[in-house]
Amino acid sequence: MSALTHEEWSKEWRDFITPDPGGHKIDVPPPVNGKSHSGANSDSAKTPAESIENEGSVTVTAHDVFQEPPTDSLPTPVPEITRSIAQAAGCHPAMVLTMLLPALGSAVGSRRTIEVTPAWNEHSMIFALALGESGSGKTPAHNAIIAPFAEVERGWIEQAKNEEPRELLLNDATMESVIDVMQANPGGLLMHRDEGKVWISGFDRYRKGGKTDMQNWCSVWSAQPFKVHRRTSDPIRVQRANVSISMGIQPDLLARVLDDDAFDGGLLPRILMAWPPERRTSMRQKRAAGRARSETLLTLVRALLSIPHDDNPTPMTPDAVDIFDKWCDAADDRARECDDKRRRGLIQKSTNYVPRVALLFHCIGIANVEIQDDAPVDATAILQAIEIVEWFERETWRCWRLLTTASTETESSREIRRLIELIQSEGGSITPRQLQRRRHKYRARVELAESALQSLVDLGLGEWVHRTPTSNGGAPSHAFHLSPGPTDGDSDRTQRGESESGELAPSPLEEGEA
Repeated sequence: MSALTHEEWSKEWRDFITPDPGGHKIDVPPPVNGKSHSGANSDSAKTPAESIENEGSVTVTAHDVFQEPPTDSLPTPVPEITRSIAQAAGCHPAMVLTMLLPALGSAVGSRRTIEVTPAWNEHSMIFALALGESGSGKTPAHNAIIAPFAEVERGWIEQAKNEEPRELLLNDATMESVIDVMQANPGGLLMHRDEGKVWISGFDRYRKGGKTDMQNWCSVWSAQPFKVHRRTSDPIRVQRANVSISMGIQPDLLARVLDDDAFDGGLLPRILMAWPPERRTSMRQKRAAGRARSETLLTLVRALLSIPHDDNPTPMTPDAVDIFDKWCDAADDRARECDDKRRRGLIQKSTNYVPRVALLFHCIGIANVEIQDDAPVDATAILQAIEIVEWFERETWRCWRLLTTASTETESSREIRRLIELIQSEGGSITPRQLQRRRHKYRARVELAESALQSLVDLGLGEWVHRTPTSNGGAPSHAFHLSPGPTDGDSDRTQRGESESGELAPSPLEEGEA
């Protein structure tokens, strides 16, 4: 694709503007003295703002733009592991986090459950897919996460001698194989693949009894018992399924199964997804991150596997119960008010994921010897879980939107979205010269980079900030600063679902979308 002129950028921004009530509302000022805000005469070139028929208040959707995950608020040492693997693999930390959480959940396995109500217990099982094109760093990140589990497995094999060794890892996607291995390893398993094409392709494969693999995986996610009759052997019985899923996949492969049947089958709302922008890492950074990454994750995995099994569900503290109940009631209200049945299912499943993730964080605290083994799940774990699950809910919805509208999104509109994500990865600010260095298409002329950024300014998505020379000298310059998105400026209190008065506030996930 050739570089876009300012007029072409302006035209394509009209495809990016929709009357979506859940979008980012912007007041666009009219041109001054017949000139655009960039100073160009309106007769020769119109700005995006001037191209809008009804000047004034317009709505620009922000749901297609990636938002950074709250990695730093997660329990130690998850942020350190996430950053170091991302640096060593040359990928975005969100890609690592998406594949890391299910892996850690599998290490807890069936050792602990959390009591949500007297009739409702949850475990730490997580299904997650990290989306990325070929070369985005999925495979190195996946390999770094799986390596400590494989090392533990090797130790079990050496200790087993003539007995059948325990297993942690599973990469055979057929349900028959999964059930066999679950029966022999009730403590928990991790289904992993750096490329989940084989697993996805089995969604519509019918099995005996009329069930598809998709329906069987729904039962696994819900920790249902399994019983399989075989003609040549005794029945296979699994008292309680416990398999977490951590995979990478290319977006176009996943898009092929995102039809009505896939959504109606019920499995997709159970899968956390993330599709972060690509990140570059120098070879020097990759080498520096390698050794510490492996040792820290291996230590955590071994500590989680050493937590004693407890058949009694772990209760929550009264404060944790109060926070979760209010948040859960608000989520139920949002689900009932949401007109989109796909989004409604995603919201409903988040109420299962909050206690699951809270249990995982609680067990990480036990592994770190920060929490007593018999302590209840506290409010901190619940708040941390709410924050990361809300992020995954937003990000999974964004993935669905992008994948299901991929056929209608123009190449230049996609480039606009990626430009915003690039600026976010730079901390929300970028100069035309920096854009030249980061995107090959702008290297020939700085004017093209400046024109692209000016298009964002014209729509009110950011502003130019002039930089004066420092005491060390240098020429003055100007940088584009991206405006906060609809969820960027929320306070910590609002992020965890509370208003300033202490009452539960509507979540930024669904507020204004129903």
